[in-house]
Amino acid sequence: MHNPKPLVSVIIPTFNRPQFLARAVNSALAGMDSKDVEVIVVPNGPDQSWSKALQPFKNNLAVRVIPMPQANGNAARNVGMLNAHGKYIRFLDDDDYLIFAGCVRQYELLESDNFDFCSGLLLNIDMENKDLGQVNFPVSRDFVCASLIISGFTLPIGNVYLRSSLKEARWNENVVRMQDIIWMIDLAGLREWRWVHLDEIVGVWFQHDLARVSSMNFTKDIPFDLVTSIFTLHNLLLEQNRLLDIRQQVIVRTLWFFIHTFFPYAPYYWHQVVKQTRKIDKDYKPENIIFSHPFLRHLDPLTVEWMIFLLRRLKNFYINKKRVALKDYRRIL
Repeated sequence: MHNPKPLVSVIIPTFNRPQFLARAVNSALAGMDSKDVEVIVVPNGPDQSWSKALQPFKNNLAVRVIPMPQANGNAARNVGMLNAHGKYIRFLDDDDYLIFAGCVRQYELLESDNFDFCSGLLLNIDMENKDLGQVNFPVSRDFVCASLIISGFTLPIGNVYLRSSLKEARWNENVVRMQDIIWMIDLAGLREWRWVHLDEIVGVWFQHDLARVSSMNFTKDIPFDLVTSIFTLHNLLLEQNRLLDIRQQVIVRTLWFFIHTFFPYAPYYWHQVVKQTRKIDKDYKPENIIFSHPFLRHLDPLTVEWMIFLLRRLKNFYINKKRVALKDYRRIL
């Protein structure tokens, strides 16, 4: 019989990565009393390779398996949330794994006060078990600002939530790129979160060369949904009287980061994004060094983007081609 009230539910969506799945499950169970943890594995899609990988846990009452026919990681996370019994919830991708000591400290922090959310630090390790260092984490302790910065804060593995605080929260099942960042931005729009950060390692973001949702192909990974979510967040903050000056600044800075990063691949789309962004702050000048160049700094940033986009697209084409040739699968945050 499953424990009806564990301390934490660890939700693991999985699809076609059986070689990592057992490690993820073991890391969620490690050091925990069986009454304090439930691991909810949600295989999604037609792949059945998870079945053999989970054989060692078939008699473990702390491990529940809820298969679903739809290949959708966000839908799998939502199914896990709806079936969770824990006081707290955390999400763990099947190729990553938790570090027991840090996780326990997170649970202790959450139990010590009336917090909704606890974040922790992550290590970045590759397939050769090379330590690539600690994943970047934002300096800001404003939840809205932190959610807008691409960093370890937006990776699911590092975060634990009070389950009752997620009643209105759902992973967007229509999103196929940058789901983790959009989830955090959506949370930022819901409410003011009672957030505590643990400055200790709680998990490992594992880099490998197998299939991932994000391909690092800029022509395919243009973050349309992410841009929509940022503008939606801005409007919600404005309506709720939560749009502090610092939050507006970070929203505009983040939009310009994506404008500049992806402009060469969809210039007409990003031209429109610039027009929308200027409705928030018409005088903002991007921080990228290109816009401070002596020959460009007096020009309108949008004009600069149009002037250099073909050159940048060609340069990035060769950089990406080189990465493919070198089989460089590593990403650094």
